[in-house]
Amino acid sequence: MSQIKLTNLPNQNFNLLTRRLESNLAQQLSFETCPYNVKKKSRVKDTRTQQYYFSLAENYKNKALAFIDELTQEPFSQNTNFQIQIKGNTKQVSVFSWLDNLISLKAPDKDFKEFLELSENAGFDKSIKKLHRINKGQFCEDRVELALNILLDNRVIESYTRFKQHSKEDKEGKDFRIVIDDETQIDIDVKAGNSSSSNDIKLTNVQHKSLTELVANLTELCQKAS
Repeated sequence: MSQIKLTNLPNQNFNLLTRRLESNLAQQLSFETCPYNVKKKSRVKDTRTQQYYFSLAENYKNKALAFIDELTQEPFSQNTNFQIQIKGNTKQVSVFSWLDNLISLKAPDKDFKEFLELSENAGFDKSIKKLHRINKGQFCEDRVELALNILLDNRVIESYTRFKQHSKEDKEGKDFRIVIDDETQIDIDVKAGNSSSSNDIKLTNVQHKSLTELVANLTELCQKAS
């Protein structure tokens, strides 16, 4: 189990996070999907594609702000920047780097992925429970939740439910329930990397995908289900 050393330093990043979020809102997601979730191995036989242009609006903004707010409350604050240092590693990574990579439209860089790998299941002081969020699985589920809110903004889905960790659904390999319309809903399993899960409706390698890729994958899953 990794041991984490925490130090608090003056924070210079909080305003940058909100500006990054506002900059994201000015962008539009553009992507292609294969209709009806055509499998990769079949794409040489079926070359149809569907082009999408999605906006980032209120649901995305509100959820991103909620994630930022959660890690800027006590024991954190807008004026405190907790740095996390893995034992045996001289490099420190900021909690705000976690948030920056979470709301960024681009996939996290290699250094940040390595940090998530090292900090997964790390033992933190019980007085700062929120730092348990800094692990690979939680980060990936949060990225998927941001993507689902983009689908809400663009009326691809009606609603979603995120199942709690260690719940009955979680033990069954279900992380989210997506309500597509009055007659259709699907449960999805989110995996940071490659998965041997028996769940057919799953998102894999989430840690390595941008929000645009996640939105495209979710759109294909919704098409397949409906």
